[in-house]
Amino acid sequence: MASYLYTFFDKMIKTPGFIYVLLISPIFIGVFPGLYEPTPGVGLLFPSSLIVGAFFATAIFVSIAMGWGLTFNSIKNSSIRVRMISSGYTNKDILLISLIPLFAIIIFTTFYTWMIISIFMSTGVIPKDANQMYNGTKLLGFSLSNIDWGSILVAWILNVLFGFSITFFAVSFIKSESKYTTIMWLYILLLFFFGGTTTPPNIIRGQNAELPLQVISYLIPSSFTNFIMADAFTTGNGISFVWGSTDTLLNLIVPITLISLITPLAIYNQKKWE
Repeated sequence: MASYLYTFFDKMIKTPGFIYVLLISPIFIGVFPGLYEPTPGVGLLFPSSLIVGAFFATAIFVSIAMGWGLTFNSIKNSSIRVRMISSGYTNKDILLISLIPLFAIIIFTTFYTWMIISIFMSTGVIPKDANQMYNGTKLLGFSLSNIDWGSILVAWILNVLFGFSITFFAVSFIKSESKYTTIMWLYILLLFFFGGTTTPPNIIRGQNAELPLQVISYLIPSSFTNFIMADAFTTGNGISFVWGSTDTLLNLIVPITLISLITPLAIYNQKKWE
C-alpha cells in the first residue's frame, strides 16, 4: 500500500493538472480580472469576485480531473494495479486507497489557490469590488473578514463532489490514457470559455446574458458549479445566496442530480474492470 501511494503521488505531482494549479492558474487569476477595466462613472462591468470565484472552481476541477484522474487512469491500466490485485486487493480497495491522494491534491489546491487570491486581492493585483452595486447591494470589496463562509463552504463541497463524480465517471469508462487526456482537456477548454473565467460571466449568465452563450454553458455541467462558486465569492457584507432565485437553484440542482446519476454508473462499471 505504501509503495502504491508513493507511486501515485510521484506520478500525480508531474501531471499537467498539478502544474496548472501550481504555475498557470495564478497567472490567469492575476491577469484576467484586470483585463476588464473599470468604466469611468460606471465602475466594473461585473464584480471581479465573479471571475475570481470561477477560476477558483476551475482550479479545483483541473486538479481533480488532470491531476488525480489522469494518474488514476494511468495506474488503472498499468502493472501496478495488476500487482495490487495479485496481492489480494480488490478494485474497490484500490479506489479507496486512491482517495488519499485525491484528498491531498484537493486540500493543496484549495489552500494554495486561496492564498494566491488573497495576496492578489490585498495587493491590488485584482481590482476590488468596492462601492460597486450587485443585486441591489453595494459591495465593500472582497476580504477574508467579510465573506459569507457558509456560501463558500456549500460551493466548495459541491465543486469537489461534482469534480470527483465527472472524473471518476470518465476514468471508469475511458480505458485509453490518451483518449482520457484529449477528452478532458477539450472539456476543460470549453469550461474556460463558457464557465465564467476567460469570458465575462455577465454575458453567459444573468439578466444580460447572450442566449447562445447561455445555452452552450448549460451543456457544460461544470459551468453550474463554476457559477455557484462565482456567486459565493460575491457574498459577505450582508449578501448571501438568494436560495429562491432561479439561477441559484439551477446551479445547485443540476450538479446534485448528475452526481446521483453518474456516480453509481461509474461504480457499477468499475466492477467490470479487467
